[in-house]
Amino acid sequence: MLYDPVKFLRDKGVTVRLGLPQDGKQQIEVCFDSRYREADKVQAIYRRVQQSYNLIMMQLNVDKGMPPRSVESLLAKGLIRIAHDDQGKRRYVITERGKRETYYCR
Repeated sequence: MLYDPVKFLRDKGVTVRLGLPQDGKQQIEVCFDSRYREADKVQAIYRRVQQSYNLIMMQLNVDKGMPPRSVESLLAKGLIRIAHDDQGKRRYVITERGKRETYYCR
């Protein structure tokens, strides 16, 4: 099973969306449901978003009213790939094609 950060956050009761551009750069807005009252839980979610920031940006940058892109669709289009580190852990890497696409925001 592939890790999908937008789906993971949604399953945890957290909504992410693209916010208004700040200084010409769009940012991710994070909205919590009522179960997030403790600061440590909120900070853990923000760390998750920061760890996958570029991937989430690629997932969210879609036409208005459209659902976020899935990790599977980004893989199928060759915009990301799976790489393995020295310990055998998998991570996503944005491909050169993905970097050229307009929805790769940094």
